[in-house]
Amino acid sequence: MKIISRVLLSLFIVLVVFLTLFSKTLYNSRLPEVSVSYPEKGRIEKSFHAEGYVKTKTYYVYPPTEGEVFDILVNEGTYVEEGELLVTIKNDTEKMEDKNSMEDKNSIEDENSTEEEYSLKEENSLEEERFIEIRSSHAGIIEVINAKIGQKVHATEDTELIRISMQQQTYEAVYTIKENPGYITLGTEATVTVNGSSFTGIVINMKDINESGEIELTVMFDDTTGVPLKNNESTQMIIDYKSESGQTLIRNSCIDDNYGTPFIYVLDKKRGALGEEYFVEKYPIDVIDKDETYSSVSNIDIENRSVVTGSILGLYDSMKVRLDDGE
Repeated sequence: MKIISRVLLSLFIVLVVFLTLFSKTLYNSRLPEVSVSYPEKGRIEKSFHAEGYVKTKTYYVYPPTEGEVFDILVNEGTYVEEGELLVTIKNDTEKMEDKNSMEDKNSIEDENSTEEEYSLKEENSLEEERFIEIRSSHAGIIEVINAKIGQKVHATEDTELIRISMQQQTYEAVYTIKENPGYITLGTEATVTVNGSSFTGIVINMKDINESGEIELTVMFDDTTGVPLKNNESTQMIIDYKSESGQTLIRNSCIDDNYGTPFIYVLDKKRGALGEEYFVEKYPIDVIDKDETYSSVSNIDIENRSVVTGSILGLYDSMKVRLDDGE
């Protein structure tokens, strides 16, 4: 009898344990499964991109005299050196002082010169006077050519023949952004790209340009390539931002802000009738910065808490859950 009693008692204990474990397994299988991780340490990194244009000093070429455009020796988009010939103008107005000056000059020629030689020299000299050469006073890029061969011109600033983007050591680029992301200030370093060449510049001016909040940024940069840039040439700007290291980071996918205040769910472990039980706790957080992947929070007391990173079902505060097999 004693043996039978012991056997029955052992079977009963085994059955109770089995039923307990089975009941716990069955019960837990009906709970939402969650995955968790601890907050990370690191820094926020992000980039800001904008499109703009190069702003250069511009040199305007005007006709110095009345006449006709005889020849144009440059093309738009080409580089010209200082002193390079741009345009030749034929001056059709023969001034009396030119003739008188030539006659005075001829009067002191060699007495053995013939009257025919005097006439030829005078004709050649006057012909040279009739062609006016216009040369560039600055090195740069031909931006616009408004002149045409055969065009009648007058000595006035109303007649712009050529516009030149002057070669500079330091250029400015202008960008319009919808709003300041918060980390762009005067002196912020930026990378400027023009025609495939990249330059390091700094923000030297910021101003609101309309009521919608758009901001105009001016970035100054040095032309390290020595290749002149054209006025209004398109340019791209990148500003890279890095926060201080060692911040508490939480993945953006873990954060819910549907109710106005951002929050996360953290795991709370308790001892229950069937062993350890897990609950989720709604935990408000204070976001101080973010990038595309992480948010930096000021809640330093969260560093040692398990943050819920995923769930197969929707969660609510104090809800009982189970950990996935990987935890």
